[in-house]
Amino acid sequence: MERCLYLFRHGQAEDSAGEGDHRRELTARGAQDVRRVGQFFARQPWPLDRILVSSATRTVATGAILLACLESLQPRPVVKTLDSLYLAEASQLLTLIRSQPRDCRSLLLVGHNPGLSELAASLLRPVRLAGLRTTGLVVISLADDWSSLAPGRGQLVYAGDAQTVGA
Repeated sequence: MERCLYLFRHGQAEDSAGEGDHRRELTARGAQDVRRVGQFFARQPWPLDRILVSSATRTVATGAILLACLESLQPRPVVKTLDSLYLAEASQLLTLIRSQPRDCRSLLLVGHNPGLSELAASLLRPVRLAGLRTTGLVVISLADDWSSLAPGRGQLVYAGDAQTVGA
């Protein structure tokens, strides 16, 4: 059974200014850019069963804006916020993906670099993909079950960000 993996980097965030990285908010531009990508996503025929979101403030806000753009999606995806996604490395993300239930056919991770970019590069090898900018979205088709996912086993469906959607 074919699977679809979406990797989405959060929108532009404010400087930490003493608040700490985990508590950084989206900027107004960051929120607008996430909305642009979310509206693009909503126009695609892509299924979405589950969304896993890093617990950082900027990623929670990114996930909420994206979900609002997908309000007509039925059935509604399961959404979980996970501390383990905060600044997770590619190997940690791969372990998390491998643990997803068999009935989940499409999964969206809302997270951070460098982990998301490194995971995309690993799964899409030998395709060369530039690192994800803020609001970067990579859509990967997978022939494997989540539990047997391995580097080099993904096929690129789409790669873009707020500046390139619809271009």
